[in-house]
Amino acid sequence: MSPIFALPLPPAEDWQAQARAARLTTAELLVRVGLTAADFPAGVVADPDFPLSVPPHYLSLIRRGDPADPLLLQVLARGEEALPQPGRLTDPLAEADYRAAPGVLRKYRSRALLIASGACAIHCRYCFRRHTDYGSVMLTRSGEAEALALIAGDPAIDEVILSGGDPLSLTDARLAALVSAIAAIPHVTTLRLHSRTFLAIPDRVTPALVDLLAGIRLNVVIVTHSNHEREISGDVSAALGRLRAAGVILLNQSVLLA
Repeated sequence: MSPIFALPLPPAEDWQAQARAARLTTAELLVRVGLTAADFPAGVVADPDFPLSVPPHYLSLIRRGDPADPLLLQVLARGEEALPQPGRLTDPLAEADYRAAPGVLRKYRSRALLIASGACAIHCRYCFRRHTDYGSVMLTRSGEAEALALIAGDPAIDEVILSGGDPLSLTDARLAALVSAIAAIPHVTTLRLHSRTFLAIPDRVTPALVDLLAGIRLNVVIVTHSNHEREISGDVSAALGRLRAAGVILLNQSVLLA
């Protein structure tokens, strides 16, 4: 089947407009992919606590009229989600046990993870932080000094991980301020960012972002989250190529999906 009909994209230089355009209702998503709730054995559901978010670029990659499309199944809330599931956990990684400071998770001695943002460009139905109260665990401007002091005070920490949400939902200016503060800590040698935004909005790889990551003294590693080869579109490949040319190490983390 052919890809979904072309959708108008906001200007490439305004990736934030593309993020805002990602919010769809279940009904709107079904119309755009040429399907109805009856095409799914258990129907579909609306989840007000974790609403749909599918940026136009990612939506354009979904096969129209195919209820089994692997990209669609990652973002559409189907009726199976509402069925009882023995063993289901709202905090499967027990992250509440590793909070070292506001916005900081410390599971390993040499690493500190910062919950840099509570926002994501795309909402994946398998998200293990979908039930997180980001208002209570996210790194805030007021809590940033305490978080950085914790890292600066422990020479064993040589790697800082930016996660979320998605750290690339931050503006270039906000990200630059945070990254620069991390780079100023002498014993930190590696910065790792986990992001799915590149796949959903490849225009997020702005010249300012590339310059920022190319210009800091840290080893920069970006872990993307691609689960299917069709997510690596030409635009995504070009965006990742710009990062690689800037010296960024690119890794991928995939989810094993039923």
